[in-house]
Amino acid sequence: MSSIAAVRAQVAARLLATGVLTRESAEPIEMIRAETHSPVHLEYAVGSPSQEYTARGKQSRTQIEIVIAYHLPPKDRVTGYDTMLGIERTVVAALQTSDWGALNPRLASLTPVESTRTPGADGWIWLTITFLALHYTL
Repeated sequence: MSSIAAVRAQVAARLLATGVLTRESAEPIEMIRAETHSPVHLEYAVGSPSQEYTARGKQSRTQIEIVIAYHLPPKDRVTGYDTMLGIERTVVAALQTSDWGALNPRLASLTPVESTRTPGADGWIWLTITFLALHYTL
């Protein structure tokens, strides 16, 4: 398993362990928003669009992207939106406070970079949270 795949798998496992999200998507992150995919509320996908090696080649900076499918309740969308923001804070906090030092490849740091909320059809919102991971290569 490549170091990027291992980091992705570790982040995905930690997200499930939060108890907030329902399941990891069977679709890769590039396909989770596809019209042919029927999302499940609080389903998530983790991907890595970019990687950059340091000069010594022993560490990598990898962008980690998390997409969460969130369905706003039809009767109280404002409260549903507030709940989604709370879930976003919980996910960021869980990934920042994880004990990554015990894992292999070892993550030196996982820093949140940005989050976006993209509206979808029929009350769906695609919550995308981007982190920058500094990790040791295998």
